[in-house]
Amino acid sequence: MKKIHLSLMIITLSFILLACVDSTVLAEIEVHAPQSLYVGDIYILEPESTLDKDQFTYKSSNNAIVSIDTNGVLSVYGVGEVTITVMNTQGVFVEYLIDCLPIPDVAAIELTIEDHSEESFYVGKDYLLKHHFLPYRSNSNDMRYSYSANFMYFNELTGQVKFYKAGQFQITAYLASDWNIRTTYTFNVSYDDAYEAYNLLFIGNSLTRYTYNIPMFIHQMLLLEDVPVFITVDSTTPQWIIDHEISFNHLITKDQYTHVFLQEQSIGPIENYQKFEDAVIQFNQKIKLNGSRTMLYQTWGYNYEDTTKRDQMTLDLGLAYEAVASKIDATISPVGYAFLYVTQNYPEINLYDDLNHPSIYGALLSAYTHYATLTNRLVNDNLWQHESIDLDTMAKLKFAADYVVHYRK
Repeated sequence: MKKIHLSLMIITLSFILLACVDSTVLAEIEVHAPQSLYVGDIYILEPESTLDKDQFTYKSSNNAIVSIDTNGVLSVYGVGEVTITVMNTQGVFVEYLIDCLPIPDVAAIELTIEDHSEESFYVGKDYLLKHHFLPYRSNSNDMRYSYSANFMYFNELTGQVKFYKAGQFQITAYLASDWNIRTTYTFNVSYDDAYEAYNLLFIGNSLTRYTYNIPMFIHQMLLLEDVPVFITVDSTTPQWIIDHEISFNHLITKDQYTHVFLQEQSIGPIENYQKFEDAVIQFNQKIKLNGSRTMLYQTWGYNYEDTTKRDQMTLDLGLAYEAVASKIDATISPVGYAFLYVTQNYPEINLYDDLNHPSIYGALLSAYTHYATLTNRLVNDNLWQHESIDLDTMAKLKFAADYVVHYRK
């Protein structure tokens, strides 16, 4: 009797378990996929089912046009209409039709700059040029670029664009097989304080470039820091600023500068201050119209044997430059005061080549002072080295320039 009772319990339990499975409830399947694809496309189907943890099998009506693997990865090989069947574990299936299209020929090229909505572009800023073929999904391996390499860096593979000078530049994209399919992007490039870059114009005489090329030292210092910089120097025979009027008028209208340095005849601001002031004011008006900043290159006293006389001349020149600077809101590059500091604190360093022209040490001190004034950075942090100057001397000259630009009251 116990065995019969146990059998009845097993039968009853089995009935109850079977009764819990309702085989009449079938899953609903949804497949979201594009109605058309192009030759070469790969698309992953991700069916959705109302049955928990449902699994699927896939079938293509024409594997020569579209193949689909066990994971739902669909690959388009040809042109035509194909029916894809998706079936779940209950045998429920759905079908959908794919129209497989050929890749269209390129009819046009479009160039855009990523994340850029302004009309202007700026020297020193990085941009990313993107190309798009039209119509949609057209493609070509035959595209080429045409552009001027002067003052502009362009990586054809990545699309990176960077400008090193203001002006108007163009990049043209075209198909090598059909020049009629092309487009040109025009860049109107200017300078902006947010992006460090320099186009410097020096108006001066032999104290700017004669025994040594002082602007070239500045150029090398900035290039080491990967700062875009171009320099133009007018330091020909004329001694006074006003004597450069013709060449200055030509230069100031043919290019856009960030800063214009004015360096007067070495003793001129003392002997004829009014001539100095009038020339600076006249030149400053045109500098401002150019969108540039006026920089006054304060020079130094003569290399007199009487050091008191030398130092007094430096101080008198400094006062003259400060007086005119206050009238036009110009910036002074205090090279003369840097000379004064070195001659008084490091007399072993000879800054003179003759009565007034700088030695290599004086020229380097001038360049350091200009750099510190321009960048508002410590020249001591710049790693450029002159090959003929020992590190200890360079350190003293750098300290002098930093002191007069950043700390001198």
